[in-house]
Order: sequence, then structure tokens, then C-alpha cells
Amino acid sequence: MRRGSLKGLVMIHIRGRIEEYIRRQRDILIGLSADFTGILAGFASSLLIPYLGRVEWILFVIPLLLTVRGAVNGAFSGRLTTGLNIGTIYPRLRGNTEEFGVLVTVMLLVGVLNSTLAAIIIGIYSANFVKFIVALVVLVDLFFVAACFSVVITSLVGFFAYKRNIDPDAVVYPIMSTVNDIFGSLLLLLIIVLLEPWDTLSAFVRGLPILLISVLTVLHMLRRYHRSEMFKRTVAEIYPAIIFSLILSSFAGFLLSLLEKRIISHPGILVALPAMMDTIGDVGAIVASSITTRLHIGTIELKFRSILTVFLQLPDYMIPLALLASSYALFGAILSGMIADFPYLLTMYLAVSLIGMMVILPLSLSIATITFKYGLNPDNLSIPILTAITDLLTVIMVYMLA
Repeated sequence: MRRGSLKGLVMIHIRGRIEEYIRRQRDILIGLSADFTGILAGFASSLLIPYLGRVEWILFVIPLLLTVRGAVNGAFSGRLTTGLNIGTIYPRLRGNTEEFGVLVTVMLLVGVLNSTLAAIIIGIYSANFVKFIVALVVLVDLFFVAACFSVVITSLVGFFAYKRNIDPDAVVYPIMSTVNDIFGSLLLLLIIVLLEPWDTLSAFVRGLPILLISVLTVLHMLRRYHRSEMFKRTVAEIYPAIIFSLILSSFAGFLLSLLEKRIISHPGILVALPAMMDTIGDVGAIVASSITTRLHIGTIELKFRSILTVFLQLPDYMIPLALLASSYALFGAILSGMIADFPYLLTMYLAVSLIGMMVILPLSLSIATITFKYGLNPDNLSIPILTAITDLLTVIMVYMLA
């Protein structure tokens, strides 16, 4: 009788572990499968190629847009999903907690600040004050509209996942990083076409209304939350990571600018690039976001030997990564109209995915563990740092292999 009871308990335990494994694989698959649509972001970016001669900083801006926006959304997603799981954020837009209001305010503020810094970098890079002013108008409009879209849609995705008993840690950032990349790339194309930044007067007159709206909106929200200790701490923890991502993405933008002739000859490189950056970064985000939730609820120990267990997850990710990289290469070749480039793109992006995985898995655990150990909120730092590193790593590898 005892032996039968013990056997039954063992079977229940095994069944539970199997169900947990299947659920985990389902959530990871849901999250990473969304990256395939990132090819649309690359295709939208490739439509900017005809404007490269008229606006010399377009290629420089693309990594800034993808990486910095990804870092901002990563911080927001991390805090949102952890807040939903531990009950400090409610799954609704209206009548939410102070933490949610603070997060929204910080995201919009950071968007305006980042666009200003990006414009300064472009001004220094071009050594032209007029180009700085034009870039400032264009980028503030771009980053603010993108931030508003990101905050609303990310929140809705997180609320939907939480209410449907899908782990928000596994799906929110991977899905939204892709959606944000597509929207950001299309928005960049739209703003370039509408504002015509090669015409200083046109860019200033057409872009000024949105710039004023963005500044006034941020100032209005700051009046409500600027004295909040949570607001001060969130800014203090998030913004260093955002600056870090801004610096790294500037290097990535510089490297991408050096590939202008190569990209014009092989546009499939640019078509596949955002999706590949997304995929590698999303794996790290899934690991980091899951770890931060477990750290908050106390189900994981702060030990660096846990890094070894992360490598055990490598087989779980490599097969979908190989399939996605192959798909990116194929569609990059098709959408660019250069089918003969498929073997070239496939070899390059398979190498990028393998090297990226070997780096990002242990790095994601290390960053989350270190930040939590020293009393910092890992959600504010881990995903932005990981996003910046993986995006730069991807561009470096593409630069070396292209």
C-alpha cells in the first residue's frame, strides 16, 4: 500500500514536471515565433535605401531606434510583467497603481531625452548645427510617437496574457520587441517621407507641432509624479542602462553606416537584420525576465554556479533559432529581389545566432543576479543592458561577415 502510494506520488510529480516543461516550451515558442514578423521591420528599413544619399544619418539612426527603443520597452516590459505577477500592477489601463503611472511617465520622458541625445550625437557626427536641429525635430517626433504606441500596446498584451494564464515574462517583451521594431521602422520611413529632412524649412514647420505636444505631455505628467520616490528611483536605475544602450547603439550605427555600399549591393542584409537582432535579444529577455520574477518571489538562489544550468537550455533554443535564421535569410533574399544571396545570408545569420546564444545565455543570468544582489531592480537594468549588447553583437558579426 505504501509502495503504491509512493509510486503514485512519483507519477504525479513526473506528470507535473512534464506539464510544466510543455507549458514553458509553449510560452517560449509563442514569444520567439513573433520574431519572424520582424522581417517586416527589415523590409521597411530597406525601403529607406533610396533616401541614403539625401539623409546621410539614416543608417546611423536605425540601430539607435531599434536598440534604444528596445531597451526602453525592455525596462517597461520587465517591470510590467513582474508587477502583474506579484500584484503591484493591475491588469487594466485605467485606475491602475502608482507604479504603473510612474512607469508610463518615465517611458515618455526617456523617449524625449533619448531623441535629444541621439540628435546631439548626429550633430557632432556631422559637425553641422542645421543638421542637428533637423535631426532633433525628426527624432523627437519619432521617439515620442513610438513611445506612446509602445506603452499602450505593451500594456494591453501584458494584461491579455496575464488574464489568459499565459506567463507574461515569456511573451510580452518578445512579442512587443518585434511589434515595436516593425512600427518604429515604418514610422521612421513615414516621418522621413512626410517631414523631408533634406529640406530644413519643411522639416521644421511640419515637425514642430508634434514636438510641442510631446514636450507639453511629458511636463504635464512630471507635475504629478516628479516628487514620487518610486519615480526618482526608477529614473535613477533605468536611465544609466538607457545611456549604456545609447552608447552601444551609436557604435552599431557607425558600423552600419560603414556598410552602406555593401547594403546597397546586398539589401537582404538590412531586411533580415532587425529580425535577427530581435531573436537573439528576446532569448536573453526571456531568461532575464523569468529570473527576476523568481528572484522577487524567492524561488532561485543568488549563486553564480547557476550559470552552468543556463547552458542546459541551449538545445531548447538552438533548433528554433536555426529555423528562424534560415527563414530570415530566405525572405531577406526574396524581399530584396536577389535570390542568389540566400546562401550568403544563411551562412552569415546562422553564425550570428550561434555566437549570440553562447554569449547571451550566461550574460542574462549574470546581469540579473548582480543587479538583484546589490539592491537594484533587475527589471530596470537587465533587459536594457542585454538588448544593447545583443544588438551591438549582431551588428559587429554582420560587419565582420558581410
